[in-house]
Order: sequence, then C-alpha cells, then structure tokens
Amino acid sequence: MSRQINRVLMDLADEGVEIDRSDLLQELANAFIRIVDEVGAVEALEQVKNLGIQMDE
Repeated sequence: MSRQINRVLMDLADEGVEIDRSDLLQELANAFIRIVDEVGAVEALEQVKNLGIQMDE
C-alpha cells in the first residue's frame, strides 16, 4: 500500500499537484465520507471496492 501511495504522490507531483501523504489520505477519507452520506456506509464500501476491481481490469 505504501508504494502505491508513493506512486500516486509522484504522479500528482508530475502533474504539478503538490500534496503530502497525510493531506492525500485526508482527501480520500473526506471523499469516502461524502459517498457514505449519499448512499450509506455499506454501499459506499462496495462502491470503493468495485472501483478497485474495475481499475484492475
């Protein structure tokens, strides 16, 4: 997981977006909470899991 986060941070930096690890994780948590507010916790978790599966395909 750490390598993947580092890769994301490097990709963002390459695009001119400077963000540190804690801020990135905070943004991800905030996004998840917004999804929870929209569809509920269980559905939000399923959507996030499915997003990972879709990206792997």
